[in-house]
Amino acid sequence: MGANTSSASVMRVSTANVASTWPDRYTPIKLNENAHSPVTPNSIAMPRAAPSQINESAIIELRARLTDIRQLSFSAKPGPYSRTGWAGRGEARVQASDDDDGLRFNESGEFTPAATGVAVAFRNVYRWVLHADRISLWHERFGRDAAVWLFDLVPTTPREMVAAKSHRCGDDRYEARLRVVDEGFDLRWAIAGPRKDETLMYKYRP
Repeated sequence: MGANTSSASVMRVSTANVASTWPDRYTPIKLNENAHSPVTPNSIAMPRAAPSQINESAIIELRARLTDIRQLSFSAKPGPYSRTGWAGRGEARVQASDDDDGLRFNESGEFTPAATGVAVAFRNVYRWVLHADRISLWHERFGRDAAVWLFDLVPTTPREMVAAKSHRCGDDRYEARLRVVDEGFDLRWAIAGPRKDETLMYKYRP
């Protein structure tokens, strides 16, 4: 993400396909604000404001899991509008560090593109910054001093968060939805652009 981000770089990150129908309480976001961004079935709906008690519960739920995360599995699947055909699966080890400026995930592992079947090593660094009403996610692929702010995740239920605003990278738009589960949490990305219509699913576990 950031000016040079591609779905491939995020996938040094990952994701699997997830159902794209969301509850009625969400107001869908249109991805065709310009001619380059088609509306796709992978779009993630934007949230309405959640009560303060939901904010607190959701952030407490996620905070309790972040420091315990040790592994990541993920997959990528192209949608009908994709011209990249980006698909595959991967696994990674996660080293979580609770630092003064947030909690970092140092991820390292392998991604295997479906097209080649040849595993490729990857490394990613993400920083989670907790606030009273939201959680900010930063991408530190090029180091702390060149961190890229991705978005703020805001609670919609005690176990679910959605990006308050899409992350824009050139003509591409990235949206995200996080669900806390008993054994960790899942983070789903939806990417749309002139050539992209990908769904990425990360499953973070202890």
